[in-house]
Amino acid sequence: MAQQAAPHRWLRRCVVVLLVGACLVALNAALTYALLPYGGQTEAIWHQYYAKKDEPIDTLVVGGSYAMQDFVPSVIDERLGSHTYNLATPSQSRVSTLTAIRDAYEDHGISRVFIGTSADNMWGMLKEIKYDTTFFLAEAQGRSLMRSIPTYASMVTQPRFFGDANSFAAIMPWLANHVSYNRSAIQENLQLKATLTPEEALSANGLQMDAQGFIPQYGVYSGNDSADRATVAGDEEYQMSDLTKQEYRAICRYCKQHGIKLYFVVAPRPDFATVRFEKEGGYAVSLAQYEQLAREEGAEFIDFSLTKPEFYRAAEWEFHDVSHLNYDAAVRFSGVLADTIARMEAGEDLSGNFYPHTVEGWQEYLSTIDSLSLVTFYPTVNETAIDLEIKAFAGPSVAVEYQVSRVLADDSLEVLRPYSTETTFSYPIEGHGGVTLRVDARKVGAGAAEQPERYCVRWISY
Repeated sequence: MAQQAAPHRWLRRCVVVLLVGACLVALNAALTYALLPYGGQTEAIWHQYYAKKDEPIDTLVVGGSYAMQDFVPSVIDERLGSHTYNLATPSQSRVSTLTAIRDAYEDHGISRVFIGTSADNMWGMLKEIKYDTTFFLAEAQGRSLMRSIPTYASMVTQPRFFGDANSFAAIMPWLANHVSYNRSAIQENLQLKATLTPEEALSANGLQMDAQGFIPQYGVYSGNDSADRATVAGDEEYQMSDLTKQEYRAICRYCKQHGIKLYFVVAPRPDFATVRFEKEGGYAVSLAQYEQLAREEGAEFIDFSLTKPEFYRAAEWEFHDVSHLNYDAAVRFSGVLADTIARMEAGEDLSGNFYPHTVEGWQEYLSTIDSLSLVTFYPTVNETAIDLEIKAFAGPSVAVEYQVSRVLADDSLEVLRPYSTETTFSYPIEGHGGVTLRVDARKVGAGAAEQPERYCVRWISY
């Protein structure tokens, strides 16, 4: 009898395990539905894409925020006679980019792809899994379960996520991306899901999307906005990682196998983003390996951060933050991009409009930079003083002078040192406390009556 009872006990345990597993899966699904924020950009972009299943799409824009905010499909279509959709999404990983290209090819037979990219995408590894989970959950809303499971699994097993806390977030997305853990926030989120489409919810969250996946951004960036975070490019920014190469080659080869013309397009950036590369050859040499990879794989590489001024150059007022164009500038850039593509596809050689990714090309580019992009300072606290190392990001021919002040409680300034070309300063301290220091910068010879061109403010505790 004991031998006969053993199989039954094993069967009961299996049933219990399956029931517990099913309950956990159901609970996880419920928490994901309730807690995952509704009305985000990725969700709205994919929802609108699926609504266009019967409309022609022959050109696709993919990539992260550079592509999402800088490429205007309607302008591209006006110049190229194409049918473009922008499937770029925030912090889109290269695995997600390949998924978007594959989907658009299978759905619409696309023949042209623009990947909006930057130097950041060459060396950086996106470690925030919330962007990938958001992407794949949004992509899954128009796919069958049998198609979605292996696609989602490809994301879960990415080397950048596998084996750490991100592994849990991949299975339980609400751990990495969620509304506040309180009743009112959850109720509001559920109410949005019950009453609004993703596009309507996006609008309720203060963003508008056009009919081709483009979400315009407004406002004007100032170099002062990011001064306290400015740094010189580190050694890692001059080397493309092996994983990055592998993932980009996979994208290139998929496009080549399916007859898709692929363009890597480096969107324009403010001067600061390029001059912060200070090694020999700077930004140009750093991006050379990216260009080489694209050419080796049969793709085009177009860098609008190294354009000659007479061809195209984005002004500072055309950016709404340190990385992205505002709407009017995106319209202008998209027109230049489309004209460039049309001329290239007609067989015209436009290489003379861009500085090459060489040491010589970098020097030529720098000779055209006559601006003071921003100023920052790095404080070091010791027992008797706060030592400041002041750093300006400017063209090599630009001489800069600096004024150091203390910001008082009423926001007025106490000048500690008038304008000088000295790049160090020591502020004496005693005991413990905190102080807000400000460095103003201007070109030498600007005149005492001139306002500072740039400034940086930091609060420092000691």
